[in-house]
Amino acid sequence: EADVRANARHFKKLRFSLFGGRYVHPTAKPFLDDAGRPTDDGSFSHRPNPAWFHSRADVAVRAAADTDLIADLILSGPDTHHSRAVLEAARNGGDAAPFLRYVAARYGSYPNVWLCLANEWNIKKPRYAAKEIIAAGRTLRKLLPYPTPVSVHGNTGDWDAALNTDPPWNDHVILQNKIRTLPLSADFLERNHRIGSDKPLINDELGYEGRGDRFTRDDVIEGHLGAFLGGGYGTTGWKPASKKGHYFWGAFKASEHSAAAHLAWLRHAIDEHVTFWKMEPVNTAAVFANAGTNARAMAWHGREVVLGTNAARKGIVAKLPKGRWEGQQFDVIARKHTVLGQSTGGTVRFSVPPSRAVLTHFRIVSE
Repeated sequence: EADVRANARHFKKLRFSLFGGRYVHPTAKPFLDDAGRPTDDGSFSHRPNPAWFHSRADVAVRAAADTDLIADLILSGPDTHHSRAVLEAARNGGDAAPFLRYVAARYGSYPNVWLCLANEWNIKKPRYAAKEIIAAGRTLRKLLPYPTPVSVHGNTGDWDAALNTDPPWNDHVILQNKIRTLPLSADFLERNHRIGSDKPLINDELGYEGRGDRFTRDDVIEGHLGAFLGGGYGTTGWKPASKKGHYFWGAFKASEHSAAAHLAWLRHAIDEHVTFWKMEPVNTAAVFANAGTNARAMAWHGREVVLGTNAARKGIVAKLPKGRWEGQQFDVIARKHTVLGQSTGGTVRFSVPPSRAVLTHFRIVSE
C-alpha cells in the first residue's frame, strides 16, 4: 500500500501483475492446484486463491483508487513459464474464461482499473497468437460490467495490426519501444495511432532510468515529452540492472528514479495550462518556422499550439491566427516556467534554452 501511495505522488498509472512473476513470495501464491495447495503456476488460473487477492492485489487496487492512480493490471506475464501460463490455462483445457470472469467480477467496478491481457504476448513461451488474444479480449469485454479499458502489451516495435477488429475488443493501444529522443518518440506514437485504428496509445516501456538499459534521467524526460507531442503517453521505471529495480520488486524511491519529479512537474504543467485532449500532432513547419528538424508540434486548430524542442535555438517564429495570444515556456529539465507575455496574431519570434526538454505553449485569450 505504501508503495502505491509513493508512486501516486509522481505518476498517474501504475502497472502491476496478478500473478507471481520472477521474484515470488515464499508462501503467498495467486492460485491453488488440484489439491488446493497455493501455487504460482498459472496453468491453474481457473482456481484463483482468494487469500492472495484479498491481501495483496485488493490492497494495491484500493490504495490506487484512494489516490486517483490508474491500476493497470497485467493478467499474464513474460518472465517465467508459470506467470506466462495464465491465459493458456492448460489445467483447465485451455479455457481462461474462469480467471477472466474472476478478474472482471473482482475489479471490474473500480473506475481506476485498466486490464492488460498479457505482457509481451508475442515473444515469450507460450507465445500467443493474435486470434487467441482477440478471443480472450472479447471474452473479457463481455464479462466486464462497465467500459473498463482493455488492451495487450507486445514486442518492441509497432502495434500488430492483426489485433485490430471491427468492432474492436480493445479501446487503447499499448506499445513497447525504448526511445531517448523527442522526435523519434513523437513520430513512433503518431505512426501507431494510424496503425492501431486511431485509438489512444501508450508506450508502456518508453525508457527505464539506470544502468540496466543505460538511460539517463534526461533520456527518460526527453522521451516522455516526445510521447506527449506524438499524441500519447509513456511509462517508465528505475532499472539498475537486468531484471532488477522498481518494476520487478516495487519499493519505489524518487531519489533513485530521479526523472520522476521532473515528469510529475511536466504533467502538472500540462494539466494546468494545456488543453491537450483537443490537440493533435501537426506538421511543425506549418505552425513554427525555423524550429529545426528535431522539434515537434501539436495544435488545437485556431486556439492553441505547443512546440517541443530538445536543444537551444534562436529565431523560431510562431505563425498564429488573428487574435490576442498568450505565450509561456516550460523547461522540464530545469523545472522552470517562463511567461513569454501576450502578443497579437501573426508572427511571434522567440527562442528556446539549451535544454533537452522544453515545451513552448501559445493559446488565444481573445479574438
